[in-house]
Amino acid sequence: MLHRSGKWVRLEAPPGSIILNTGDYLQRITNDRLRSTTHRVSAPRGATQRGQTRVSFPMAIYVWDDELLEVLPGLGDPRYEPIKAITFHTRTTSKFYGDDYAVE
Repeated sequence: MLHRSGKWVRLEAPPGSIILNTGDYLQRITNDRLRSTTHRVSAPRGATQRGQTRVSFPMAIYVWDDELLEVLPGLGDPRYEPIKAITFHTRTTSKFYGDDYAVE
C-alpha cells in the first residue's frame, strides 16, 4: 500500500485476514474518510512466507451508470459535487482513452 509519505508499506496480515483496498467510488461517497488505495502485490520477502499459501485476486465493483454518486449524509460538508456514475467513471478512464471518451 502506498502511504501518504509516498513510500510503500509492506502489510503483515494476521492469518485468516482479508485485505480490501478501497477505490475511487468509496473515497468520493465517504468524503475522503476511506481513501482510494494505490496498491500492488509482490512476492513475500522471506523463504518461509513464500512457502505459505495465499490468494490474491482483483475485483472491481461498479454501480449502475445512472446512479448518483454523492457524499453520504452525516460526513460533513461535501468535498465533492454529486455526479452520475457514468460521468465519473468515463472522466476517470478518459486518461487512457482520450478526452472524447468522457460521457457528460
